[in-house]
Amino acid sequence: MNTNNNLDSTLKALRLSGLAQSLPVRLQEVAANRLSHGEFLELIRFLHDFGGIGPEEE
Repeated sequence: MNTNNNLDSTLKALRLSGLAQSLPVRLQEVAANRLSHGEFLELIRFLHDFGGIGPEEE
């Protein structure tokens, strides 16, 4: 699965561009574990806060 340019630019603006690379895996996790939208966002926040994804080098 490839992300589109709009999503890529949005993730970059949110300083989450690292998420674009792992998004297909994260979406598989969501489907396999039947996570809600809120739980998915909590997962993303956890990954961001604890180094799984984060701000790109500027």
